[in-house]
Amino acid sequence: MHGPQTENKSRYKRMISPLGFVILFLLLFVFGILFVLGFIGDSNHKQTNQILADSQTSEAFENGTSELESFSNLMNSFEISELNEIINKKDYSNANRVNLNGVTPLMVAAYFGKEQVLVSFLARGADENARDRYGHTPLMYAVCSPKSIFLGPNLAATLVSVGARIDEQDFSEYTALMYACIIGNTPAAKLLLENGANPHLSGRGKVTAFSLATSHSNFAILELLKSYF
Repeated sequence: MHGPQTENKSRYKRMISPLGFVILFLLLFVFGILFVLGFIGDSNHKQTNQILADSQTSEAFENGTSELESFSNLMNSFEISELNEIINKKDYSNANRVNLNGVTPLMVAAYFGKEQVLVSFLARGADENARDRYGHTPLMYAVCSPKSIFLGPNLAATLVSVGARIDEQDFSEYTALMYACIIGNTPAAKLLLENGANPHLSGRGKVTAFSLATSHSNFAILELLKSYF
């Protein structure tokens, strides 16, 4: 015989069973929504990061920053020591010695503004159109030399006078003129233009001498370029 308490318990069990199911369903539904929102949020976060990364890469690409850094990276590498030794010893028999990065003593002399050394190596048959691993030529090194601000276009002029190809493009399709536009080497840009440099050539990413001078706010070079358009 069942008393009132037993009947109440039975009724309670019948009520809690559907209620528990509803609660469980709601919890699963909420967790499902949170999971989806989290996935979307994570996806959007990754997409945003990728856009920012692409933007930074594009900016460095468009203004030539990454290309310009390759010069200093090669000049500061350990492999440059043997070439410095050749220069210091004036070992002209190794005028066309090439290190693991394709750099020659002439390139080192051009970059560090060693004008007399550069002249001496040229006199001993150094190749004025040699290329390093990035396709850079001695003329490009001369234009990008940190000493060019003091020496003017002398190094570049010497190389041009012995047959350095002015419109030679490296593996990023940049020319010596483009590098002059990046660093603001107005005397070198003037020298190159006066000797027939083509200001209309485009590099990788469709950059030009004009666009590079613009992105680096080198207004003196911009005025110079305008007279060739």
